[in-house]
Amino acid sequence: MANSASLLQDLPLDIWERIAFYTVASQESFLGPPVSVQRLSLVSRRIKDLLCVENNSRLYARIFRFKFDDVAPARRLTDRWLTTRCLANEAIRRFSAMRKIRASLPVGEEDLWTVHLMLSENDGKNEAQLCGWARLRQYLAALIAFRTQQSGDSAWGKLVVHDSLLISILWMTTTAASVGSEPPAISQFLQKALHRFIMTAFKYPSFYGPDCYSDLPMCTSVQTVAPHCSGPSLRPCDVHYYGHVIRLSAPPLVPAAVISVLARLERHQTVSIPTHLPRDRATANALGVTGATQEDVEEAYFRTRIHLPPSSPSPVIDTCFMDDIETFPEVEGASRSMIYDIDWSRLVSCHDLWSEPSPLRTSVYKLGSLSGSWAGRYLSAQFETQVNLMSNPDAEVSGPLLPRPLFWELREHHCFLPDEPLSKGRDSAGGDDLLSAWLPRRAMFMPVQDAILVHDPATGKTTRYETHNPGDGSIPPYTGLGYEKYQRFQQFQREWRSGTDTEMSDGSDDHHSWDSAEREPDYEAGSSLPPSTSMDLREDGDTHGHSRVDTSESAIDDDDEWADTVSYCTSGVCDILVTGETSQRHGDAWGHFTIVGRVRAWDGLIVLLRKPTHPLQAHLGQWVFRGYIHDKNLVGRWREISTPVGMLGFEGCFVVSKVPFVNSEA
Repeated sequence: MANSASLLQDLPLDIWERIAFYTVASQESFLGPPVSVQRLSLVSRRIKDLLCVENNSRLYARIFRFKFDDVAPARRLTDRWLTTRCLANEAIRRFSAMRKIRASLPVGEEDLWTVHLMLSENDGKNEAQLCGWARLRQYLAALIAFRTQQSGDSAWGKLVVHDSLLISILWMTTTAASVGSEPPAISQFLQKALHRFIMTAFKYPSFYGPDCYSDLPMCTSVQTVAPHCSGPSLRPCDVHYYGHVIRLSAPPLVPAAVISVLARLERHQTVSIPTHLPRDRATANALGVTGATQEDVEEAYFRTRIHLPPSSPSPVIDTCFMDDIETFPEVEGASRSMIYDIDWSRLVSCHDLWSEPSPLRTSVYKLGSLSGSWAGRYLSAQFETQVNLMSNPDAEVSGPLLPRPLFWELREHHCFLPDEPLSKGRDSAGGDDLLSAWLPRRAMFMPVQDAILVHDPATGKTTRYETHNPGDGSIPPYTGLGYEKYQRFQQFQREWRSGTDTEMSDGSDDHHSWDSAEREPDYEAGSSLPPSTSMDLREDGDTHGHSRVDTSESAIDDDDEWADTVSYCTSGVCDILVTGETSQRHGDAWGHFTIVGRVRAWDGLIVLLRKPTHPLQAHLGQWVFRGYIHDKNLVGRWREISTPVGMLGFEGCFVVSKVPFVNSEA
């Protein structure tokens, strides 16, 4: 027996590594930390040394890829983030956070970042670990209850990053199934707890950068930010991530709160259909009655729903590839984590108003996203409550949220390089005119076939913007382009650009400058190739090769020696304008409006100005909507434009979702 025990302990490292891994790699042991490895380590001190993460990062890298999703990090990160040491380090951090959540222990900001980034990379496995094993949804409800009871109304939101991550995680775990199965008491509690973030959204982060700027980053000569009411700025965070420290922006709090509340409000709403209204539009026309009908109310409050993703499919437990952990999966088609790619790009590159974007930045806006029909709701407080909050922002938040229907038909128009785009609108102080959606005040929009012509009386220039075709791909996206312009468009689609972090920091590469009158902003960059890694030249000229993994020591482990490199195909789009209106049917019910707007290249912030179409409906007011597209939802804040941008005005929040096309004449 003694000889057998001695022979067992003398087995080489790779054999013990395989033994340890296959104690974990089964359907029964998929969920949760690798407890069996810990038990195996109790056999002897030598085996413990062989299996500890410091001496065997390859084992924990294999465990990571068995238990967690790896498609998104392979798509978003460079080689130096995905070595065995990096994967092992990330696995240990995740197991630590999961244990705290399952045991209902306090979590810190680093743990919340770990969970948030796991959900951002979720393709099924991560959700199973967090929601299935760690019971994350129950923990979130308990943690929000603790914050509400212990901190009080006045203190909510003072821990800006902590609370932003907490509410964002709640949103990212909100699915159609989870809302449907959520107990009514929990749903009502969460609505009440998040109520303050909508009623007083001006007190909390709403956007990655102030909405009073159409061009970011700012010049280094500008040291102060202009007055605005878009909420406090997000502070950058240094986060441990895959064995490195990465600087990220905290996610804005308000959009996550709005979607989380509205998803539950729709589920448990108690709106009744007024019986005194005409049954349908034909009946209303016959009676000579204007306004909403019973059919309109039914559509707006019972058939219109914000988009919620389905729960992730059950993960496929497969160990056959684990002997070759250097090969990352090649995935055809869309994966669940792709809905967070744009949010990831904003996190990694929109944390500083004065710095150039990170080399890990990819797309912050998908071209053509706004084209189509949108339906949803805007939320506001009662007028008296809003007036009280405007005069006393620190007053106790009370009163109901009033949901109202919102319907839009939008078209997206693109200006191509080397054409010069429409100039920016300027307010009376010389700043970017947010209240005119960053457009010149007297700009005239003239639709032509497959495009619009925009004339600026101040400069006397007229610019052509090609209208994006949101078809199924069988028709070119820009059918009105002339032959020469279409050739240039196709050239841009084939033209690859690349650069290291050093190249992108000095502004010398034209596609990373943000002066849209001269350079090309990357609205949709990086969607075709993942980032790569390159080595900076050493003094001795050594540029030896590298691989993704190593059995113990990482070949790529020195941030001073290795640099991230981004490669992408340019779009050629240097500016995006939006036009639209309400359809005839929805206008007859809720008011006719026209819409114009613009998209900010730095972070994909959308600004839309909505005006009543008919002079007799001027009482409906002119509002400006600002927000981001998250998956299939456009979420953000609205405000009236009669109040200067640096002062609080009548405002609220909104969410609209993509719906099937509505005939504007219907």
